[in-house]
Amino acid sequence: MPELPKDKLVLIIGAMKSGTSTLFELLSQHPAICPSRIKEPEFFSRNQSHRVDLPDYEALWDFQPQIHSYYIEASTGYSKFPEETGVAERISQEGLNPFFIYIVRDPAGRIQSEYNYIKFHPYLKGPADPLDEFYVSKSRYFLQLTKFLEYFPDKRRYCIVRMEDLVTDPQITTAGVFDFLGLSPLPKVDEKVSNPTPRVSRLELLFRNRSAYWLRSLIPPGLRAFLRRRLLGLSGSAHFELSKTQKDQIRRELQEDMTQFSKEFKVDVSGWGY
Repeated sequence: MPELPKDKLVLIIGAMKSGTSTLFELLSQHPAICPSRIKEPEFFSRNQSHRVDLPDYEALWDFQPQIHSYYIEASTGYSKFPEETGVAERISQEGLNPFFIYIVRDPAGRIQSEYNYIKFHPYLKGPADPLDEFYVSKSRYFLQLTKFLEYFPDKRRYCIVRMEDLVTDPQITTAGVFDFLGLSPLPKVDEKVSNPTPRVSRLELLFRNRSAYWLRSLIPPGLRAFLRRRLLGLSGSAHFELSKTQKDQIRRELQEDMTQFSKEFKVDVSGWGY
């Protein structure tokens, strides 16, 4: 396999529950972009339970220089400071000079989605308080970016994408990312949404927290979807919703960070209430 060019790596660095999987899938449709075999290898993270132990980072790609201009991966652990530290330093130590794509979302929606995601997956652990810094810190977008700017100060290598724009018009949003990379847009992108947080009923949530939950894999997908709908009808959704008071508290907590984020990276955060 040819050696990968050090300055043609594209890293989608998060934020968690902001559409990283969808963006990765959409960008990977471009013939000039070589996607990693594992979307979220977390190679430069140290505290992610799903991290893949790889002796050779380059083994993630089938990069062909006569075809591909870039190679890409998407690991949300890279923007989970202080849960993860030293990510940018480790990237720099590898001699890499990546392009960074950071997809962000209204913090209230992102925090709510992460909270529900952890709640609905019994093997994950998180604080019971949705306003705990464990959740809030991942929405300190400017703080997260400063950890990369320390080692990679050229802002021209950063592209900020809002999840709301990706949902509203994936064609135009991905065209903007391709333009950032100097690539022509695709005539049409497949607009499939990846890795959404499911709507789970109260009864299903009780079952998920039992050791027998693995038995769900024995149920055919079609029947599983039917049963999920029936359980939702019988017991209602277990989906957690932030109150207005909680959303206001999040805005106050993040106001300074959002002001810096908007100023330094020209991101419109007014629609999020900042």
